[in-house]
Amino acid sequence: MRAAGIRYLIRDNAGYFTEGFDAVFTAIGAQVVPILPGVPRMNAIAERWVGSCRREATDRVLITGEHHLQLVVE
Repeated sequence: MRAAGIRYLIRDNAGYFTEGFDAVFTAIGAQVVPILPGVPRMNAIAERWVGSCRREATDRVLITGEHHLQLVVE
């Protein structure tokens, strides 16, 4: 996994993102940036990438495991 290349984590303010979740990314040197309340477009780039990835790769391929998923996404 290429976690060392992560510089920023943009996340929403949902309750399931705990301090422990943020600590994992902070430990590898990433800066956690929560989106501002009432500004959902702030996360638009990440949402578009996830949507494109899902539509273009995972909806058309039967993923057989984590290694296969990494090959499909890269």
